[in-house]
Amino acid sequence: MLLKNFREFYEEAVDALSKGRFTSSYILLFKALTAAADAIILESRGLIPKNHRQRFELLPYIEPELALRLSESFEEYTKAYSMSLKEEAVLELKMVVEEYGRKIKALE
Repeated sequence: MLLKNFREFYEEAVDALSKGRFTSSYILLFKALTAAADAIILESRGLIPKNHRQRFELLPYIEPELALRLSESFEEYTKAYSMSLKEEAVLELKMVVEEYGRKIKALE
């Protein structure tokens, strides 16, 4: 289910990006990244986090670099509800999402 969700969020994000919908694309990319984080946590600990708080508590012990990137992206993600995001921010997050998508074998 997590890999399916990852792919769906990622594909929709790429579509939104191609249409110049940067804020929507960023939100979907963030959701894809959280799905990747949850897949990594599930593999490591045998559980799926119930919320962002639990994810942020577990991830630093399992995948510190992803924890940092997710935390930084979370700040932008919350801004997306009240302001437009720029293409550069979306492209940067897209690279991170693709890296972890390959790591969890959701992307080739």
